[in-house]
Amino acid sequence: MRILLLFLLLPVIIFSESQELRKLTYYSYFPFVNEKVESGLEIQKLSAFCVFNSNIGGCDGALFIENKEKIKKLNIDFQNFNAIEYNGYFKEMKPYFYFENKKVINDKKMQKKIKKIRKMLVINEITEKFENIKRDSVDYYSLPEIKTKTIFSEYIVIKLPELSYPFVLDFKNVKKRISDYEKYKGKNIDELYRYLVNITHNNTKITEKEYEKYYEFIEKEILYSTFYQELNKEVFELIKDLN
Repeated sequence: MRILLLFLLLPVIIFSESQELRKLTYYSYFPFVNEKVESGLEIQKLSAFCVFNSNIGGCDGALFIENKEKIKKLNIDFQNFNAIEYNGYFKEMKPYFYFENKKVINDKKMQKKIKKIRKMLVINEITEKFENIKRDSVDYYSLPEIKTKTIFSEYIVIKLPELSYPFVLDFKNVKKRISDYEKYKGKNIDELYRYLVNITHNNTKITEKEYEKYYEFIEKEILYSTFYQELNKEVFELIKDLN
């Protein structure tokens, strides 16, 4: 189970801007981030504050957006790679989208990248589920104090039907760091995907011994590798190619 801080459920937070001596009101975008999609790949791009949780180590979808903020959305069909673009805005505590353009992604390299990202996001979710099991086995009184910070940036939100929750990427932060990323030298993504999907689908109940075996594999091939750098890079490049 993902950790959600109680105050993240608040619909409104207010930030002070000392330079302009004024206060800006931001509204929770989390309910819309967390909405499921029935098919295809959905990508949203928006400027917002995110509340970062030290136990998670990244933006967990706790986004807060200013009224009238512009939002872009793209829906991609996996069967024919039709892509529908929407422009939108946030008003009265909800997003509104209107049709902008429809195109077909014919570029084979881009199609391959989209398929790869889809598999990597499934791998990421399986990894987080194993990490949550590990976290649940720890005495919470021995854990360090949870620290939070708010970061204003441009965020990418990606949704898939097979994901329990969306993937959120700090686009500006990746842009700053991408030149320092190491080349991915881990296992083939297709192999990783098949292996992890197989063990989670075929094992209704994993024994403690099996769990330790699988977790060691995940640590080596994902957590201690450059897997997440590769995932961030692939998403970043896809967003650039789609623009």
